[in-house]
Amino acid sequence: MIVAIEKDGSDLIHQANSVGYVLHEDTRGYTSSIDLSQDLTYNLVLGYDPARRLKVVRRWMELEGAAQQGAPTPHFHIPTTLAEALRLAADKSEECERLSVTTPGA
Repeated sequence: MIVAIEKDGSDLIHQANSVGYVLHEDTRGYTSSIDLSQDLTYNLVLGYDPARRLKVVRRWMELEGAAQQGAPTPHFHIPTTLAEALRLAADKSEECERLSVTTPGA
């Protein structure tokens, strides 16, 4: 697996060496497991072009970090209860009625 990471190109070799992965060897000196950092794990799983893949992974992690730190939510609200969902549906229905254009003679 480490060979595959290093074959991805110079864009990732420095990442593998600096961000880190940990090789675990058994008593015979064979690699028994490899612990990868979160971004390298996503990178390995996602496939495709290594440079773009890493950009996607880093942006994904940035968004997850912002969400965990209580960043402002987008302009929409997802209801979490039935009452909220029903109120949202009623509000949207009323909004559609207000915005609908009635054609003469219809």
